[in-house]
Amino acid sequence: MEGHGRRAVSRARAVRATVGEAIGRLRRERPTQVLAAAVLGGFVVRLVWILYATRAPAGEHDPAFYEALARSLAAGDGYAGPTGQPTAYYPPGYPAALSVVVWLVLHTPLPDDVPMAGAALNLVVGTVSIALVGLLGRRLVGPRVGAVAAVLVALTPSLIMYTGLLLTETLFIGVELSALAVLLWRPWSGESGGRPDAPSARRLAVAGVLFGFALLVRPTFGPAFVLLLIALALAWRDARHWIRGTAVLVGAAALIVVPWTVRNFVQLHAFVPISTNTGDNLCIGNHPGAPGSFALPDYCFRELPPFDPPASEVEQNRLLTERALEWMRQHPGEQARLVAWRTYFTFLNDHEAIRATTSYGDDPWLSPRRVEVLQFWADAVYFPLLALGALGVAAFGAGRSPRRLALVLVITGIAIAPWPFFGEPRFHVPLLPLLAVPAALPLAAFPEIRRWFRPGVRVHGTEARDVGHSLTPE
Repeated sequence: MEGHGRRAVSRARAVRATVGEAIGRLRRERPTQVLAAAVLGGFVVRLVWILYATRAPAGEHDPAFYEALARSLAAGDGYAGPTGQPTAYYPPGYPAALSVVVWLVLHTPLPDDVPMAGAALNLVVGTVSIALVGLLGRRLVGPRVGAVAAVLVALTPSLIMYTGLLLTETLFIGVELSALAVLLWRPWSGESGGRPDAPSARRLAVAGVLFGFALLVRPTFGPAFVLLLIALALAWRDARHWIRGTAVLVGAAALIVVPWTVRNFVQLHAFVPISTNTGDNLCIGNHPGAPGSFALPDYCFRELPPFDPPASEVEQNRLLTERALEWMRQHPGEQARLVAWRTYFTFLNDHEAIRATTSYGDDPWLSPRRVEVLQFWADAVYFPLLALGALGVAAFGAGRSPRRLALVLVITGIAIAPWPFFGEPRFHVPLLPLLAVPAALPLAAFPEIRRWFRPGVRVHGTEARDVGHSLTPE
């Protein structure tokens, strides 16, 4: 008992010291003050937006289905579709998280307003995401980069707009950033006692659990997860350590994903790792005349099995997967063209959230003029962020930091995730907070670079060295 008491006292002292250090930095460091202002400002603009724009979803679109699934879970009816039968069409991560706030509004005096409750969840996650980006930038590069990255995320229009929607983007961003913060918090380079410093088994296990939940929210995170394992291999260099560390990371992720796979096998009587919409998405992107964007071709959706869930759901997934793979086998030369078009449509613009805000046209409550203004605002911020992010990623890749390489590979994995399927601007949204860190690199250096060109300033003098100091990890 005394040992437990001493450990508790030690932890309390450590927490007090950490809080005290953070308060001290806030008082004396300009980058920390900017980071705090970005978090507060990001919270305020998101709050204003959800109070203005959050509405009940209309029509048969993803937000309406997510709300129905969350209500089913909150009512204790399980993960069930419109007929009350078990389903796995949509990945369960977001509806499961949304069901928590749905349960609260159904069983407490809180107003029975699920869209607003979901927006409140997004508000919390989105605000935390701003802080996580700032801290990641601080740990990977330096305080100034972290502060600039946080400002970029706080003020990116599409990230603000998705806060008011019952869609997966905001939650997925929060989970992916949490996992990366755990994994990348401490340096990986260097050795101690002949063994790599990082990441530790405990850190890998926590990150693995978060990555597993990210896969349940958006299974297209898979390529980024695989590329992350490559970053670990390059950091460790020792095969045994890499195998052990990979086993911990993958095993922890499997602890989250496998129970859902077992549930699907029991209730759907089929092997469905996460969801049954893979066949739909694969065939939408691979069919005669495929444009590289969303389409509903007869090639895919003719002669589907009779509606008899959940058996028909599983059979449709199998049938459409076979049709897509057969077309791909017969037209192998088409993939290069389609990958180019899928990439184009994925990064075409950043105002998809505005369409979603109006339930994709089924609830046209915004005037055409306001839609135009919001679209212009969103794209005017997006394209410079994208260009600066690409420039910063090149700078990240030129370095030797394995943690920066890990971030670059995760960005790459999310960017290429639509390649087997189809392109849509919504798919690039989870990239934006990650790109904010490398995008902040040239922005943070700009004031110092300007000083180099002033008369009388030596490039190799103190001023030049100050740039390196301000952009290096603490």
